[in-house]
Amino acid sequence: MVALLYNRTSNTLLSSSLRIKQLVSFCVEKGYKAVGIADTNVLYGAMELYHLCESSGIKPLYGLEISVTIDSEKYPYVLYARNNAGYQELIELSTALNDDLDVVSPEHLDRYKNLITIEIENRGYLEHIINTEDNSALMEYVRRYANRDDFYIGLSSPLNNNYYRNLNDRITRFAMQNHLQTVAMPLSLYATKEDAESYKVLKAIRLQTSVNDSKFSYETDSHLLAQQDIYDLYDAMSVNNTDMIINDCNVDLGEMPKANLPKFITPEGVDSKTYLKSLCLAGLKKRFEGRKYPDSYSNRLNYELKIITEMNYEDYFLIVWDLILFSRRNNIYVGVGRGSAS
Repeated sequence: MVALLYNRTSNTLLSSSLRIKQLVSFCVEKGYKAVGIADTNVLYGAMELYHLCESSGIKPLYGLEISVTIDSEKYPYVLYARNNAGYQELIELSTALNDDLDVVSPEHLDRYKNLITIEIENRGYLEHIINTEDNSALMEYVRRYANRDDFYIGLSSPLNNNYYRNLNDRITRFAMQNHLQTVAMPLSLYATKEDAESYKVLKAIRLQTSVNDSKFSYETDSHLLAQQDIYDLYDAMSVNNTDMIINDCNVDLGEMPKANLPKFITPEGVDSKTYLKSLCLAGLKKRFEGRKYPDSYSNRLNYELKIITEMNYEDYFLIVWDLILFSRRNNIYVGVGRGSAS
């Protein structure tokens, strides 16, 4: 069994035009049994992947693309969750990367015990030390990663690229000699060959340049590949190791704990429904300054409250009201709002 493991989706802003729905549909059409996503620093697409794969009979794999700093240089890595605990570790790492974590070192990754680590050889660290013939670094690399079942060297796509075809051969020989594992990791940034042009424009927007700039370049041949393409481009060990990762990753988002809305503490223990209605009626009376208001207003208010209570959103509206009330009492600007209530 083979899988596409290095799929950056449109959830990585301006860095891919590949939609998760396109990805899953392609995998169904081409007979894939599993598929993974690995967006840069974020997990926004995980739930969409879960639902689409569940309805399509495909196994979802949840990954995260990050940069790891070695000797002051950043190198691409992809991390895949092996189980639900691993997915929680991805959440923790993603949160830190989007907060204040600027540098991730190999030692930092060692604290995560439920992840598969894949070092990507597209401007990767092993590529660098092989090309520079840094023997001490190569020896340290082997000492650190040999005979580990949670570490793989991700081979970039050699499609129409002699450099990566030769590099993959060199890395594969090095891996076999030193008890390291390689895995096929072609990068997908858009769905079809024809989509390369739209991706080109997308990247130019991200870089704030023109597609006609002589210095501008973009990733060609980063479209989705059929299974036969994978078999044709990679050695048997690297292809078979995609199957190893598929079997090793078993996350079920349906079993993950869900966030619950806090219960709003009302005065004198009155229920939230009654308290919300009393606030709304008070607000309506305030706006008419003691004058009788038309029945249409009362009917509309009752209709809105009925919808809110049927959805059990009373506490949500009370929490938002409390935040706005605090802000206004403390001279904190509050916008007019156009949120989910509308």
